[in-house]
Amino acid sequence: MDGEIGNKNAASGLKVKLKGVDHTIMDFRDLSYLKRGNYRQQAVYDVLAELQIMDLLQEFDPILVGTIPIGIDLPESDLDIICCVSDFKVFQKVITERLGSLHTLSFSSDPEKAPESLVVQFTYKDWLFELFAQPVPTVLQNGFRHMVVEHRILNILGEEARQNIISLKQSGVKTEPAFAKLLGIEGDPFQQLLLLSDWCEDELRTFLKNKIIGGLQDMNEKNQLIEQYSAWINFIKVLEEQKEDFWNQPLGEGKWSVRDVVSHIMKWDQYFFEEAIRKVSEGEELTVKHLDYNVFNEQAKQYGRTCSIQELVEQTKTYRQTLIDHIQSLSDEQYDKEYTDADGHPFQTAVFMKDFIWHDQHHMKQIQPLLNNQ
Repeated sequence: MDGEIGNKNAASGLKVKLKGVDHTIMDFRDLSYLKRGNYRQQAVYDVLAELQIMDLLQEFDPILVGTIPIGIDLPESDLDIICCVSDFKVFQKVITERLGSLHTLSFSSDPEKAPESLVVQFTYKDWLFELFAQPVPTVLQNGFRHMVVEHRILNILGEEARQNIISLKQSGVKTEPAFAKLLGIEGDPFQQLLLLSDWCEDELRTFLKNKIIGGLQDMNEKNQLIEQYSAWINFIKVLEEQKEDFWNQPLGEGKWSVRDVVSHIMKWDQYFFEEAIRKVSEGEELTVKHLDYNVFNEQAKQYGRTCSIQELVEQTKTYRQTLIDHIQSLSDEQYDKEYTDADGHPFQTAVFMKDFIWHDQHHMKQIQPLLNNQ
């Protein structure tokens, strides 16, 4: 992606007042953090840039909020963009003119709820977008304040807390209640987190310092991730039993086929094994770098159409198992170490697995309805 999206002047951070004192927090208006982020965040960066939605909404001071910016999203998480809107009729007209020709738009509102809001939903390339408009500056809206304080909490408590939040969300707990459960906060979790959002860094650190994170099963994270990462092989074994007509069936109108999906996952496994995990295992410099997803995926799709289903299945199982074997063989130091990729960005084996576990689950969820109809 050649261009940059988001606020180009946001590198110095966003100035806010916490209890009357100036503080600098991460400026989520500058979307370059997505480009440097995990696999899914990079994919979001690409789709936002392709759609140019932040430019289309520029006059409404849009900010991407929710779980994806802070890395606690699930496969079904959508893209939430908040907007500051004083005239809902004008906003609806602008959205219809700029997006209506490309997408089926859904508008909903609750005029009795203060402050009044308007929600717009549409889907683009399998991503569900939700635009949330209020006559409130975006940096003062609850969605932004919740995200910022959750980001600050995770920065203080670290990776274990992030994984615990994700585990709670996977069990069905919503985001703010998950943070409340993690921290032992009583009362309305939405209001309690808003109160924490006004605390300065020292106050927040003091509050969190002696918090006991409990209520979750103590599991070896590496083994747990490998088990989840292995699920794709078991899923492929189920697909292997299906006839070729099933493999060539599209996931929906204008969508990829099952064959295309499997082929592109296999090619990503091959790429990350050769350019990253094998390098880690052998103590060499990483050559993995950010690629143009659209080009890579198209080439992977075409490759899958040139080989037989059985060949594709065997390659898929082989590359995933090879990745798993190499990851299992890593020493604790190799597994935990933060490496630098060819673009100068950090790379950790655990983060890599988490990104692609989400990726696997996303596509398995797409394919499962077709299996159910067999």
